[in-house]
Amino acid sequence: MKRLALAFAAICSVCALQSPTAAQSQSDRESFKIPVATRDIDFNDARSVAAFDQRLARAAKTACDSGATFDLAIKIQDAECAHAAWEQAVKSMDQPLLSALHHQTTSLAQASMVERK
Repeated sequence: MKRLALAFAAICSVCALQSPTAAQSQSDRESFKIPVATRDIDFNDARSVAAFDQRLARAAKTACDSGATFDLAIKIQDAECAHAAWEQAVKSMDQPLLSALHHQTTSLAQASMVERK
């Protein structure tokens, strides 16, 4: 049965109207939600679920993009926000295959980061 629910990339942000600075913290960010449709997802099909996980990641990245292009500290905050939003969205879906594939994907990414150091 096709699900008509929406997944949300919560914990997303937009910085305050003034120019963001490195001193701004995650708590200075505004929360909002981006709907990600699930109606075309077969949560028993690994390929479909992997594509959905990537849609969640893109939504989280979009929601957490402050627009800062030159401030490395803010770009790091944006990345942390996006990762937290992605994790929360996957957790809120409560779909075993999605959780397993997401964990595998993020574990591999973390392992490759450790190898680079």
